Amino acid sequence: MFEKYKHVTENSITKCLDEGIIACTINCATEKSCSRMLGFGQGGDVMILGQKPSYLRRVGDTNKYAMAPSEVVNSPAYLLWKALIEVDFPIKDTYFTNLLKCSTPKNRPLLEPEVKTCFNNWLSQEITMVSPKLIVCLGHDVSENMINLNHFPGVETKQIYHPSYIARDKSKFEEWKESWVQIKIGLW
Repeated sequence: MFEKYKHVTENSITKCLDEGIIACTINCATEKSCSRMLGFGQGGDVMILGQKPSYLRRVGDTNKYAMAPSEVVNSPAYLLWKALIEVDFPIKDTYFTNLLKCSTPKNRPLLEPEVKTCFNNWLSQEITMVSPKLIVCLGHDVSENMINLNHFPGVETKQIYHPSYIARDKSKFEEWKESWVQIKIGLW
């Protein structure tokens, strides 16, 4: 189903940040042994912003990209890509990333200092380089953090269900998919 989209992680607009993120030694409370997750995409009008890599994702997962196409049926990444493909979302004009680049110990909630640290050191650079019109925040926590941190005039933010919520309550999938249609219609 996703074979056509496997290339989307190649030649990302923010490749120049990848080495810094991978080698990051900034003193914050995130799990230092985690596999850092990189953003990807060619940029364009939309940035899809997740919360953080799951600490469970590290086990045996060699994918280093946030929200990359996944063949693991009913995983949050699978459901995200399934929805985007079914509504013909302009993936070529979309950039995917996370608020935090590292997982948190035992998947605990984000702490304000680590969010600020990651935003100031990495995400703000990604936003500047990608220059999106809209940041789609996956879930309430991401949306609240972006409201408090976003200093990018002219960049709108929109909150939408997190894919892990959809994985837990599949009855919301069609409603969620309609949200993606509305985002698409609102931009073009």
